[in-house]
Amino acid sequence: KKCLDLGSGIGSVGLSVLWRLPDDATLCMVEAQEESVMLCRKSVMHNKLNERVRIVHMDLRKFCIDPEESSNKYELITGSPPYIPPANGIASKHTQKAHCRLELRGGLDDYCKAAAHLLAPRGRFIFVMTAADARCKTAPRAAGLVVLER
Repeated sequence: KKCLDLGSGIGSVGLSVLWRLPDDATLCMVEAQEESVMLCRKSVMHNKLNERVRIVHMDLRKFCIDPEESSNKYELITGSPPYIPPANGIASKHTQKAHCRLELRGGLDDYCKAAAHLLAPRGRFIFVMTAADARCKTAPRAAGLVVLER
């Protein structure tokens, strides 16, 4: 199984998914924040997953249209996007925290668009979001995805 984790942060979601999959499954993790990428690399090395995990330091909005990356298709894509539009929240002075909570590099709409570009036929995109947020229905539809379960 070929997996992708969008906006990986320090790798919690992607690595947890990989742990539950067969040993031949691979994971590509895409993260824009340098500090998170460094922590994620450390975790991958500590867990001896270098052969199964590739970490890409890039904004997911660029990753999905990058000529070298956009030809890759994934059977399973995960994402845990930030959930607060910048106008609705107060940014932390600590940039690491601010980008995790506020949609400073995009939100669910961008995650859905990226997933739609990168999903293999019959692939699944699974995301974590506040269920009451109307975008849980509208963002996948706008990207051409079909919501199977909530």
